[in-house]
Amino acid sequence: FPVYCDKRSGGYTMVYKLVAGVPGNAAAMWIDSGTINENETSALNVRNHSRGHYKNRIVDEWREFGPHEVAIELYTGNQQNIRIVFNGSLSSKTSWFAKERLLFSPYSDIHTEQQNYFSIVGEAGLVRRHFFINRNFGGCHADAGWLAVISSGSYFCGWEQGDKIILKYSSVSTFINWIEAADAHTMAVFVR
Repeated sequence: FPVYCDKRSGGYTMVYKLVAGVPGNAAAMWIDSGTINENETSALNVRNHSRGHYKNRIVDEWREFGPHEVAIELYTGNQQNIRIVFNGSLSSKTSWFAKERLLFSPYSDIHTEQQNYFSIVGEAGLVRRHFFINRNFGGCHADAGWLAVISSGSYFCGWEQGDKIILKYSSVSTFINWIEAADAHTMAVFVR
């Protein structure tokens, strides 16, 4: 199967890509077995936001592949907005996304501020916030955090309403009120 490998940043292989404006449930697509557009070479372009989501078989064969690092990158057009790197050693396909595994983050306060969510599943009921790194709740006007993937069908707060994926992130060096958060076009997960 074709893969995207970024040799310029140390040989990271893209295993998953979400595209804003395309329907889907980010957590279910990551956790459930099966590939998504694995043989579609146009899906391998991390800056291409006009195509569908992407997931290759490495996600389902996580332990066998044994990644030692996992990176999340968000893009708007051709611009990389943020990069967060985790220790992937001896992890499962969900346990790598944890505060204690964080190796690099653009956020100066992520180690010192509290988090009420730091999880791929995140909030999965009426609100569908996944790959969710959240600091606090306080009503829609006061909710704040660092990263949130809003899946289709989340209609709780005005900043997350829609029937398609929304990629929210803090564009400053600290947590941000979700009303003021930036939107990205694509989010990719890389392993090495």
